[in-house]
Amino acid sequence: MKNILLIILIAVMMINNALAVETMANDPLIYEHYQQTKSLPTYAYPNHDLSQLLEAEGKNQLTLFSYGSLMDVNSASKTLSPKALETRRPALAFGLKRLFDRDVPITKGSHWGIPCNPQATGMLNVHNTDDVDDVVNGVLIEVPLTDIPAFLEREQGYDLIPVVTLDWQQLEQGNVKITIAYTLSAPIGSIYVGSTILPRPGYYELSRDAAKQYGSDFESLWYSSTFMGDAVSPITLWEEFIETKSSQTLVCTPA
Repeated sequence: MKNILLIILIAVMMINNALAVETMANDPLIYEHYQQTKSLPTYAYPNHDLSQLLEAEGKNQLTLFSYGSLMDVNSASKTLSPKALETRRPALAFGLKRLFDRDVPITKGSHWGIPCNPQATGMLNVHNTDDVDDVVNGVLIEVPLTDIPAFLEREQGYDLIPVVTLDWQQLEQGNVKITIAYTLSAPIGSIYVGSTILPRPGYYELSRDAAKQYGSDFESLWYSSTFMGDAVSPITLWEEFIETKSSQTLVCTPA
C-alpha cells in the first residue's frame, strides 16, 4: 500500500512538469475500481426520474464528482442545500478529459453577461477516455435526493457517468480513499457539444479560481488537465489571450 501511495503522490507532483502519469494505471486498486464502473449504469439526459431510480437502488444521495462551476461554493450554493455543501472535498478522477466544449447558448439577461465574441459559449465538460492515466481534479459532493431536481435543472444536456475518484486531502495525509462517484458528461456528437467554441468569459474565471482554494499543486493540476474545446489546445493558451486582453476573452455587456 505504501508503495502504491508513493507512486500516486509522485505521479501527481510530476504532472506539473508535464511528465506522464502512466504509473497510475498500474495501481491495482484504481484499476480494479475502474473496471467496476463499466458494469454500473449511466443516467442519460434528461434524467427526469433520477431521484426515483436512485431511491429504487436503496440510495438516499448521489455522490457527485464536479469539475466546473460547482467547485465554487458560492455558485454551488445557488443550487445545492447547506447539507450538500458541507460534504464538499477535493478529489482526483481517473479516465477523463476536461475541456470547454459544452456549448451553452448566449441568452439575454444571462448572469454571465454577454461576451464580445459570439463564439465564446464554451463551458466545462468531460469525456471518458477509457485510460486511467488521464486525470482531472475537482470536488466530491454528496447530493441528497431532495437536491436532485434543482441540480438537474442547472446541469442540462449532461449524462451522468460513473467515475473512479481519489480523495485529495486523504492523499496528502498519506491515505488512499477511493470512491466511485458520478460525473456530468455531455457526449461527443450531441447538440450540446461544440469543438470550435471558446471558453465563456466570467464562467471561465470562476471555474479556474475555484481550483486555487485547494493550494498551488491543485491549481497547477487544473491547468495541466484542462483543454480548449478542440480537445487539443491547452487551456494555458486561453490564459495567454487573457493576459494580452484579447477581445475574445472579454464581456461586452455585463450582467
